[in-house]
Amino acid sequence: HQLANGGTAEAEAPLVNVTMDEVAAIRNGAEQRSDDIVKKLQHRLSELLASGFYNNTDGSGSDSQWVPPKHAKGGFACVLLDPEYGVAYRLEPMRNQQDAAAWLAFHVVLDMFGLRAARSVVADRPSAVLMPDRAMMSNLPHESWNDTAIVKCYQEPTLQAFSRHVVKHRNKLLRRPAGHRGGLVISVEESDRPLARILSPRLWFWHRVDMPVMPETENATITPNDRTRRVRGRELADLLCGVEGAGAQGVKGAGGEPRETRSVRLLCTVFDLGTNDLASISRESWKSGAPAGVPVRVVTDALKALRSMHACGIAHGDVKMANIMHVGDGYWLGDLPALMRATTKMLTNDPLCSTTLTTGKRMMCNDMWGLGLITVSLLAGSSPFKRICEKFKKIIEPVKSGPLWVIFAATFLHTLSHIVPYDVNLMEAADSVRKLVKSPVVRKMIMPLSREHRDAARLEGEAAARLVLRHPDAPKLWGQLAYFLDVSNVARNALAVPLPGEGDWAQAANREQPGADPTA
Repeated sequence: HQLANGGTAEAEAPLVNVTMDEVAAIRNGAEQRSDDIVKKLQHRLSELLASGFYNNTDGSGSDSQWVPPKHAKGGFACVLLDPEYGVAYRLEPMRNQQDAAAWLAFHVVLDMFGLRAARSVVADRPSAVLMPDRAMMSNLPHESWNDTAIVKCYQEPTLQAFSRHVVKHRNKLLRRPAGHRGGLVISVEESDRPLARILSPRLWFWHRVDMPVMPETENATITPNDRTRRVRGRELADLLCGVEGAGAQGVKGAGGEPRETRSVRLLCTVFDLGTNDLASISRESWKSGAPAGVPVRVVTDALKALRSMHACGIAHGDVKMANIMHVGDGYWLGDLPALMRATTKMLTNDPLCSTTLTTGKRMMCNDMWGLGLITVSLLAGSSPFKRICEKFKKIIEPVKSGPLWVIFAATFLHTLSHIVPYDVNLMEAADSVRKLVKSPVVRKMIMPLSREHRDAARLEGEAAARLVLRHPDAPKLWGQLAYFLDVSNVARNALAVPLPGEGDWAQAANREQPGADPTA
């Protein structure tokens, strides 16, 4: 709203006693302001992409040197960073207008209902959302995700209702005039955005590029599929920001001969620019652990974002440090799935439900596992956690590493429960995961591992627990950490776990340690 209204106090005043003609005039004025903003940012994007042609070493305009804009790349998108304007441009190839409209409608509906739905669930406390589900440790475990009570009674019906709203708003976008090339994404009050902690787009428009036709795999010949397939993020980044984008080389081959090209239409969505993502910050500055106060803030903000998503029945599916951005004084969750779960690394999936349940990757406990690994990395340090991941990769490929992570979680919780006094959450989680390891389902998973590899996972779990103990924020996060890593409970979700400092868990964290009365 501030973008559309130019940030003026007069424009933010409530509308009272207006006629329909005046409402139409205000609406038309907002559309005009929206078009002006879109045109300005379209022009700015063109300047950003062409900036390399104007950068040279001597300032004379000759001997131009290609200096690509700051950017990041994903599976099918390239993000250009514009610190001067304080925004980020996300460019993604779209197969058709329906896919683009659905992507935008997803964010609009999530903004409209996510925060309100989360507040309602926290207030009503429905048993289907709060009750744990540990049937996987029994002799009759679940076989599919919709065997669980949380999916049947809450997630699936809620997701169906959410999808109907997305289709409604998608069709509304598709009915816009053919000449409508972009607009603002306005669905909530500006004051609600920081409460949700979700990085959603501010506005959108189309951008078109001429893309060289390249084979999907290196050292392969061009096939008819290469002329129509979806362009990948790395290919787009190479064209726009890499050597491929330097001058005319983007449409010429290595010998200077013209390349075959095709026109690719990109959906450009504009986001608030974050300072950096957690993965980059940890890699550069937090190798031995994040500063005091940061882990608690990250867990709090990430849980707030996931509450809005889980209240709508949506699992993010890719909760990792690279998708949490430092924006202003908080940490915001980005790269939302838009109802279609992207292919992600094994480390962002719950090691039990994502590998043993049919369509288990759609369950919300995957997000809790991902947030648990983020918490361990922030408390123990990025370097030790990276070493654990690399060691597990050497033992077995990531897609099959679920058994190692179950053993890791069991040993991690067992170690903490014996060292941290009087923490009921840690003791209950450790006992549940210990029983899970002895269950038929997990014993079948672990059987292919050698004793040497099992022992390696146990040692890593114990070492990580002792590293976590050294961080000053750890006592404030025992309850959350126990919940995140309790893989025996496949019904884990952000709505069932209190925020740090909230509820009974805050009282448990504030107890005196040695000599305290456990009944106090």
